[in-house]
Amino acid sequence: MMDHIPDRSPERELARLFREEREGWDREAGRASLVEACVAACEAEAAALGRRGPEASLPAFLAAQARFTPPGAWVAIAAVCALTVAGAGVGADGPAAFQALSSAGGLLALVCLVGVTRSKPFGMGELESSCPFNAVSVSFARLLLFGVPSVLVFALGSASAGAQGLGAARALALMAAPYLTACAGGLMCARRAAGPDAGRAAVAWASSVTAASALLFYAAPVAYAAASAWAWCLACLASGSWCASEIHAWLGEGARGFAPRRGDVRSPLDI
Repeated sequence: MMDHIPDRSPERELARLFREEREGWDREAGRASLVEACVAACEAEAAALGRRGPEASLPAFLAAQARFTPPGAWVAIAAVCALTVAGAGVGADGPAAFQALSSAGGLLALVCLVGVTRSKPFGMGELESSCPFNAVSVSFARLLLFGVPSVLVFALGSASAGAQGLGAARALALMAAPYLTACAGGLMCARRAAGPDAGRAAVAWASSVTAASALLFYAAPVAYAAASAWAWCLACLASGSWCASEIHAWLGEGARGFAPRRGDVRSPLDI
């Protein structure tokens, strides 16, 4: 439970304190010292927050979200980035290279959705609404943290395709269309699914988009030909509008603290 908490954090210090004082809990003196130590730790944390200043709170919050994101997410994004760079050189005729770039867009969306939808299963509306950085802040921070690397991956992929003479703008459209479609549909599925199933619903949608991209290449290779570039641009516009709408709706769910709706699967505490 505390694997991602820094060793010198107040949480770690309080955990050590509880372990040290557990044997003396039944004695009045031991309990009094434990309470005093807890109060001192809380006062020290409040003083540290006060020294930071309001202008440093948002960057510190973003840094904390990046620090607590599982390292596997960044490794997966780096792997997709390598795929986009290598994919531009796949095949001499171009369509195979564009299919690899298109699949990379779907895979990138899958990785991002896993990180963005992590808050939904908990449904802690009252607690989230009382925090300085509530569920909306967490959702926005995660969207930003995964959105910026996605832009970098797109830039590298389109630049690699341009260097191979395949057309940077065309490559960007083929990467962005499945990415935006997977992100929009994944957020929609996660938003409508019951809390425990939110992440799985998003992953299932993104996986289906990636699979459809691969099947399209074998069923209709002409879809990745130069003559179809306009269709991919239209798909980017449509999926981009849909994704923007779903991001707005997702942040709206965050404003409710991702509280369960009627019909959602309930936990024993909700009965």
